[in-house]
Amino acid sequence: MSYGYQKTTSNIIDYQRISIDTVGDIVHADELMNYLKLQSDKGLKPFVDAAIETIEKRYNYAIRLATYKYTALYYPLKRQGYNGLSPIPAVRQEYIRLEYAPIISVISVKEDGELTEYENIKNTIFTCASQNIEIIYQSGYTHATLPADIRQAILQLAAYNYEHAGGCSIGDSLKQSGVDETMRRLI
Repeated sequence: MSYGYQKTTSNIIDYQRISIDTVGDIVHADELMNYLKLQSDKGLKPFVDAAIETIEKRYNYAIRLATYKYTALYYPLKRQGYNGLSPIPAVRQEYIRLEYAPIISVISVKEDGELTEYENIKNTIFTCASQNIEIIYQSGYTHATLPADIRQAILQLAAYNYEHAGGCSIGDSLKQSGVDETMRRLI
């Protein structure tokens, strides 16, 4: 890979959830029971767990406190280089924007396996690293720190899926329950 007027190779960027660090349920089944005005919370936990998992995957948003690993072959480019009639140079992006917000802490930033300096500003990493980048970070919430609007979105989606069990797709349930609008406002 090189910059300037030469073509660049494809970058391979990967996100992995290394571990889920939340102890206990982030939203309890009895909260859904109260939301639905039911007498028992029996059988409600899978709906809450599915709602959390769906929101995390659909919006790349960490709800459960977890540790993530970002890896890239080289620093992301804003624009690839092109060797046509008029060569256009590749342009390096100014930052690395990490998915699975909100970031609680950055544990390490490495280039070629060695720790390197960085600055973290609102889920964005500024670093001089240029290749074989690895960023380990912690993101998400606990039961006590989960914001009310996200808790409400989880309960809305779980309730909608409970009331329409087997009758709708994930995309429909996100829109019909109002969760899609809430999450798009947050991210």
